[in-house]
Amino acid sequence: MIEILGDLGDFIGGIAVVGSLIYLAVQIRSNTRSNQSQALAQWANFASLTNDHVIRDRGFVEIMFERFADENWDPTDPDTVRVGMWLVQM
Repeated sequence: MIEILGDLGDFIGGIAVVGSLIYLAVQIRSNTRSNQSQALAQWANFASLTNDHVIRDRGFVEIMFERFADENWDPTDPDTVRVGMWLVQM
């Protein structure tokens, strides 16, 4: 009789372990999706702020086009540095 109870306890314990592993897998998947969604939202916010800077500052856009069109740009020019820093942010 004791052996039957011991076997039953092992069986129930095994089922509990499998159940807890399934629960953990579901939680990890949910957490991963949540983190991915949050990262995407942060990236979209950053891109929006960066694009807003370009849209609102007409002078900056003109400087960008001048720098991209100029093959002999001066890397020490403040406007070139400004465009370079904007590109690094992207």
